[in-house]
Formats: sequence, structure tokens, C-alpha cells
Amino acid sequence: MANSYGFDPVAWSVDGGRHRGELLRFLAYAATGGAEGIVSPGDCRVRQLSTPGPQVRIDAGGVLIANRSPGVRNQSYAANGRTETRLDVTATGGTGRHDLVVVRVEDPQYAPWSANKPPVGQEPNWQYVKPFIIENVPAGTKTFAELNLGYAATELARLEIPPGTTTITDAMVKDVRQLATPRFISDGDIVTPAGSTLTTAMTSFVNFPNASKSTTVPRWATEAQVIIRCGIMGFGPGAGNGNGAADGHLQVLFDTMQSAGFSQIDHNAMANQNVQDAATYTVSAYGKFDVTALRGKTVVVRPRAKRVFEGLTTGRLEVSAAQTVEFDIRYSEKAV
Repeated sequence: MANSYGFDPVAWSVDGGRHRGELLRFLAYAATGGAEGIVSPGDCRVRQLSTPGPQVRIDAGGVLIANRSPGVRNQSYAANGRTETRLDVTATGGTGRHDLVVVRVEDPQYAPWSANKPPVGQEPNWQYVKPFIIENVPAGTKTFAELNLGYAATELARLEIPPGTTTITDAMVKDVRQLATPRFISDGDIVTPAGSTLTTAMTSFVNFPNASKSTTVPRWATEAQVIIRCGIMGFGPGAGNGNGAADGHLQVLFDTMQSAGFSQIDHNAMANQNVQDAATYTVSAYGKFDVTALRGKTVVVRPRAKRVFEGLTTGRLEVSAAQTVEFDIRYSEKAV
């Protein structure tokens, strides 16, 4: 009985062999792990015209697009937008509408494009890649895959267009781009601080505990997420009467940017203590920072705190050199 081969006859790459489109699409799929979306953080952003009008513009950039044609597996297209694209947006009447802006590949090898083959002789430069607006999608649609249309396309933006609209503004454009292959890297350290104490009420944050970490922002990063953990002691002269404990707030400082929120340093968690005895309370502060303007720079990350009374008039917060401060920094990139 003769062997029967299920593999394509030519592998990437065999000199003299004819490398078919299916093999090259498989190569794109394998090289990216089947990832889909924009290639770089700023690619293919959808915006209003410089002077708002009945179109949207799509910035230049590249996309990876999964081939969702029936019977196809492990294939991806790579498409490059070298210059800006502009698309007409149909005006709305008495009701509003939700549209999805996509980049799609109209490959005549697969339905539904099989009947749309280019004229003979024009195949090499035919416009197979077409940004397109799919009208009347369900409200809240975030991905092209949700629509189950069975062809190759990837989402860029959802348009939320009010009734009676002929002019598209940025307020109607909801960015749904996903970075196909985002990068991540972590940087961390455990630091022994110099001893420091907060004793008075404060209206602003100061460097506390007395510890910091230098970190270099990757040249590709768009965001840093930072967690700082430290042990803080609360002292008070009133044994068990609630008048001696201390409260406070802890936040993250990344270069010159303060975290939007702060963690509570709570005397109830530390318990009321005599001045000779103190309880240690582990506090974690979290911050998320846009680092696009700091790429390639070395910056300092540190905890900041302030002592607050919260109805208590005495007591202090203290960190001794026997404690540690833990820094956990995670850099990532996403669509911008």
C-alpha cells in the first residue's frame, strides 16, 4: 500500500520549491503564536478628521489577522498600513447606531470572496487588504470574533453614533485595539530602610519609609504597575485606651508621578500599644503609571506616607532598620 502524505509538499524553505500562500500564512501564525491585533502600541488608531466631518481616519501601522475561514487552521495574515486611511461613515437617521471599524483581508481563495477575484493580470497589486466599517453591530461589541462572520479581520474601534449624526468626533470613537504580542518584564528588589518616624499630623506626603529603588524603563514600555510592601510599627503612650495609636496613608512615587490612590495605615490593624511595645503592620501600596515619556530613562521609585490623626491626637508611625521594603515593578505595553 502506498504512503499517503498529509503535509504540503514544500517546507519553508526549500530552494526551488513553490511556497504556497497557506505555508506562508502558517509561518506567520507560528512566528506569532496565533496572536492577533496591532503590531506596535501606536498602530492603526482610529480618530476624527482634523476638522470633524463624515469620515474617520486610521493611522498608519501594522496588524496581524487570524484567518477564520471555514476549514482553515493555524493561519495568520500580516498587513501593513503604510499611510493614513480614511473611511466614509454613513449618517444616522432617527436612531443611533453602533459600527465596528476593522481591517479585513478579502482573499479570493476563501469564501465569501471567491467570486471577487481580481481581473487577470491585476492579481499582484490588487487591494486585498481593506479597512472597513461593519454597521449595526451589537452595543458593547469589542472584537470582530464576536460577530462570527467567518472571514479574516481584526477590530480597531467601535463607533457609537447618536441619532441624526453626520459629523464624527473623537467622543464617538471607542478604541478596542489589542496589541498582538505585548511585552512584559519585571523588576524588583528588597531594601533595608534607614530608620524613620512620623509623629505629627501632615497635609502632604513625605518620603517614608526611608527606602528607594532605581529602575530603568524599557524602551518599549507604555505602563508600569508598582507594588510596595513594608512593615510599619505604630506606637502610642496610652496603653489600650485608643489615644496613642497612629493612622496614616501610604502611596507610591514613580519618578515625579504619585499613585492615584493610597493605602490606609490603620491603628486598629496594629492594635493599641504601650510606648515600650509596638505591633508591626504590613502595608501594601499600589500604583499604575504611564511611562511612555520615560522610556530608556533611569528613575527612582519610593514609598511616600503621611501621618493623619483620624481623631487620635498622639502616637507615631515608625519603620526601623530591622524591617524591609519590597519593590515589585511590572512593565508592559499596550495600545496607545
